[in-house]
Amino acid sequence: MRLPSTTTFVMTLVLAATAAAAQAAPDPAAAPKAAPVSTQPQSTSATYGDWALVCQQVVLTGTETRRICEISQTLQAQGVKEPIAQIAFGRPQKADPLNMTVLLPVNIALDKGVKVFSEASDGVAADLSWRKCTPGGCFADTKVSADILKRWRTAGERGRIELRNANGQDVALPISLRGFAQAMDALPTD
Repeated sequence: MRLPSTTTFVMTLVLAATAAAAQAAPDPAAAPKAAPVSTQPQSTSATYGDWALVCQQVVLTGTETRRICEISQTLQAQGVKEPIAQIAFGRPQKADPLNMTVLLPVNIALDKGVKVFSEASDGVAADLSWRKCTPGGCFADTKVSADILKRWRTAGERGRIELRNANGQDVALPISLRGFAQAMDALPTD
């Protein structure tokens, strides 16, 4: 008895799998009707200088939805496709205070927190605590005080994020504050 060649064997498996999938596929006519499309957009975005405002409708349970909005800025090194950091401001829940979150690559040291300054010469920083690291990056956040928010709204064009990298070197990443006040004014509070 002669065994089938590898190519024939693989083709037979592919054809068998395709036939089984076709038999198991549900009848499109019998599929349940999709929920109606809302007249409100599921996602909106706007740009204010170097800041982006993004709002999304999120389904909580069944038909209950909530709009979640944040302003953010993505930092990229010149000539590099992947972002090196992201900073965002938003409220996880309507009644929550404003929150600042920074996403950084995983090659950072966790022994030192993250500090964010509104100006190069500003001695007042927002101190962020590390929350978690995932394969996509490490997150640090803090509640934003009224004083910090006021400084950011009236600051010059540049701020910075300070952290320590995995090699133990202190690093300062520049952030732009151009358009920050306008983006904050547009950030919904509801």
